[in-house]
Amino acid sequence: MITGFRIVCGIMINALSHTWRSLSLSRQFAIVAIAVLLPGMTATGFWIAQKFSEALIRNTAEAIAISMESLVGQFADEIEKGGPLSSATKFRLDDLLLQARKNKTVVSMKVWRADGTILYSSFPEMIGRRFEPSESLALALRGSVGAELDSEPHTEDALERKQAVPLLEVYTPLRNAKTDRIIGVAEFYANGEQLSSDLRNAITESWLFVCAIAALMAALLSGIAVKGGNTIATQQMQLRRQVDDLQSLLQSNESLREKLRLANENVSSINEMVLQHVGADLHDGPAQRLAYAIMRLSSLRRKLSKASNAAQAVDDLKTILLDTLGDVRRMCGGLTLPELDNSTLSQAVEIAVTSHREYTDTEVETQIHVSTQTASLALRSCVYRLVQEGLNNAFKHAGAKLQKVSLFENDGKIELTISDDGPGISKIKQTSVKGLGLRGMQARVDALGGALTVSKGKTGGTVLKAVLPVT
Repeated sequence: MITGFRIVCGIMINALSHTWRSLSLSRQFAIVAIAVLLPGMTATGFWIAQKFSEALIRNTAEAIAISMESLVGQFADEIEKGGPLSSATKFRLDDLLLQARKNKTVVSMKVWRADGTILYSSFPEMIGRRFEPSESLALALRGSVGAELDSEPHTEDALERKQAVPLLEVYTPLRNAKTDRIIGVAEFYANGEQLSSDLRNAITESWLFVCAIAALMAALLSGIAVKGGNTIATQQMQLRRQVDDLQSLLQSNESLREKLRLANENVSSINEMVLQHVGADLHDGPAQRLAYAIMRLSSLRRKLSKASNAAQAVDDLKTILLDTLGDVRRMCGGLTLPELDNSTLSQAVEIAVTSHREYTDTEVETQIHVSTQTASLALRSCVYRLVQEGLNNAFKHAGAKLQKVSLFENDGKIELTISDDGPGISKIKQTSVKGLGLRGMQARVDALGGALTVSKGKTGGTVLKAVLPVT
């Protein structure tokens, strides 16, 4: 049961939270303002109405008390004695009450002794009876004027209540003229119809005033909230436009970056094609002519075999031409890489390592763990050239006998590491590196958006590491 209640409460809270977030800032502010203003202004209205009612009742009661106290005060000496009032005094009090009724000031009257005994009443049957002093009567006995408008019925005023009109009860302390000591209390019952009407009108006006103030405050706050909300909405709209523009710029930059990457890859591929064309031209042009020259020299030597010096000169020339032809063919072999056309990354590394082993007769360890089978020609050529140049540099300039090549694929990137057991990069001058050299390798890696580092190994030697994106 408790779990179901919690689920229902959670659903309601989520719904209210969603509704609240969907409102504009000005509406949220208006709801909060109403939630704060309504209780505050309601409490203020009740407080003003209560204070206004108390002030109006008190002022009316004091006015009646002042006008009637002087009339009743002339009997203070007899009242102070504490005994029953004389018939003459009662007659004169009846006459005063009659005059007050004609003036519509008082409809009934009582005179109380300090112990709560009624010395005089408009209803003779109440005279001589003693009652427990009410709160207003006790207040008058302490020297202050007490007043109650249409209060709860009491036993001592049951006869007055039969008139079925709102009554204003005024309790006026009676004092000794010489000692100012309180000797009794005069209670007057005034017709409270006009006072009740005045109170209703005054309370209505006070509530209208409070409501007007609350409406004015709400309007001012709402105006501020609407203006602030419009400003915030405008700023949000501008911010959204700026964010959209920024996203467009980022997309454009990404597109340009991709185009640049493709351009670099194309440049690398075109460069490889150019090298292949150069190699093919060297093979088909100078190499063929050198071979033809060697053949003609062989024929010429046979004709000049009787002249020993001439034959030796021809032999020397033939040797030079053969060496030159070998160099040209090696250059052609280095520039053209037809075996990479249909190879994978792993095969490109193996081709470079196998060629190096055959050329230098050195030992090369390999570790290859690559899952990518469709690498671009630019990436395959770059890996091949790095392995080729790295191994050649280690052999020629570091005097390395043991070399290691590792190729791993990790998180969309290729990690190629070439290490040797030579003296280390710090003891080898970079200017001694021939061919592409470190700068050439760096340029190849940069063209594909990769990173190249060359450092000294932990146990000696040099470690060349390249990190290249698969795509």
